[in-house]
Amino acid sequence: MVTLSFPKPLKVSFNSNKSYDYDEDDQLKYEWKFEGDKVGSTETNPTYTFNNKGVYKVTLKITDPSGLSSIDTMEIKAGNTSPEITINTTGNSSFYFDAASLDYAVDVKDKEDATIDPQQVRVKLQYIPKDAGVFKTVNNQTVLQTPGETMIMASDCKACHQIDKYVLGPAFIDVAKRYESKPDVISKLANKIITGGTGVWGTTHYMTAHPQLSKENAATIVKYILSLTQQKTFDSLPAKGTVSIKPPAGKEAGSYVLSASYTDKGNGVVPLTATRQLVLRQPTIQANDADVLSGIERYQNMLGALKNKSYFVLKGIDLKGISKVTYNYAAKDNAATLEIHLDSAKGTVISTLNYQPSGDWSKFKQAGTTVTDPGGKHDLYFVFKKEGEIVGEGLCLLDWIKFGK
Repeated sequence: MVTLSFPKPLKVSFNSNKSYDYDEDDQLKYEWKFEGDKVGSTETNPTYTFNNKGVYKVTLKITDPSGLSSIDTMEIKAGNTSPEITINTTGNSSFYFDAASLDYAVDVKDKEDATIDPQQVRVKLQYIPKDAGVFKTVNNQTVLQTPGETMIMASDCKACHQIDKYVLGPAFIDVAKRYESKPDVISKLANKIITGGTGVWGTTHYMTAHPQLSKENAATIVKYILSLTQQKTFDSLPAKGTVSIKPPAGKEAGSYVLSASYTDKGNGVVPLTATRQLVLRQPTIQANDADVLSGIERYQNMLGALKNKSYFVLKGIDLKGISKVTYNYAAKDNAATLEIHLDSAKGTVISTLNYQPSGDWSKFKQAGTTVTDPGGKHDLYFVFKKEGEIVGEGLCLLDWIKFGK
């Protein structure tokens, strides 16, 4: 069942286009019910207006000539809309820097709530270790995803393990504590997940094998579990304030996620909750984490630029307070140019680096240049240019990019 929320009066266009019958010649009968048990329409794709606020269960019943039928249901909430949340910061909204602090202010607007009580805005800050998550940019917003956690939730792991409770097997946090200073066990533990086993934790319960998992996916699960001892959450933060940004010492720096949520008063219909995140990552980005590639290949944890006008994209990047960018690269034979363009491969150029060969693909060097802040968040297109003949196997092997002040 799908649930949709809208203001009222609400005019909705419904369609049954995804419905089908294997007997293609059958004349099907359509019955739509919008409010109560009364049939509101027998059209294939009707339109209906909800004039009063409330929660309505819309049903579509389709019947074939033999009398066989199927029903689908959708819930419509009329009279209340979701709150809108914005997280504002005086600093950079993509990256954090050493020994920094985050000044933030959460702004909430709701069409039906006349006033917003700041005490009802829930704000928390989470530290996510590097191995726990990956970044995806959706609608110009950076979202942190945890593929290891996702795979655990989609499997049978939770039947025997919980984050902080012993079930049939040890809690994940206890596994993380036992192995947190032993990163070399990742391959061993990943293999244990795939093959199964017993006896390690003083129990006779046999851990089920998971042969359907690849070694890479099993390792991703292990890395997520081992990261649990590093994760930290600061709850009950005010809607406006300053928080310290200081990653754990001795560890490769992870990311900070500031989350804000607000549940409205419901407007006599049903309360709705909105959530917003501000993700801050370290300013050094592995080239392999690029969002889009064109004329470029992924090579281990790096990117290989093959031809003139090859490019990769980092989406939704804020350059506020940033004035330079440094690259760690190798280029055996070719000198070339690396430009940063705004929002397209032909967009405004805000940075240009003319780099020289390093002499060998295994010989890396660093080169930096200036970058101009255009204001706001943009998709950054890193475009390699080389006029004339390209000598050898390609233009560049790029390891990482670092944004600096």
